[in-house]
Amino acid sequence: MTITLQDVSILLGLLIEDRAVTGRFEDPGHLCQQLLGRIPPNNQMRGGAIEMGWLRQQFMVVPRRASGDILSYHARAYLLYVLGCTIFCNSTGSHIHSSYLRLLERLEPIYSWGSVALATLYESLTKGCMKKAKTITGCLTLL
Repeated sequence: MTITLQDVSILLGLLIEDRAVTGRFEDPGHLCQQLLGRIPPNNQMRGGAIEMGWLRQQFMVVPRRASGDILSYHARAYLLYVLGCTIFCNSTGSHIHSSYLRLLERLEPIYSWGSVALATLYESLTKGCMKKAKTITGCLTLL
């Protein structure tokens, strides 16, 4: 028995047939400024990964009469936070890499998030079965 892409689509409602999720490393500060409207302080960023608490603190409340740009910043921050808590969660659950922001530049569903959720889970399970592993990560909802 195994988890399939069809299972991911049914259980999570994620797309499985659109563009592949790929990434490239970009300057995290520039990317955050461009797509979130602000840059996390140095103590809230580690190796290009953004502290999830900073995202929550900065974007929890949407200002009244916010412009379209401000609403887009808050929507991206929320989606990045959700991705960091579900598909791309790490063993600490405290950071998400800023490179995923580029995938949220357009707020329409155009990526095969279901494929990456399954691939990330399988990669995590592979690492998790090693003798030194203490935890497993990934979208454990699928298990």
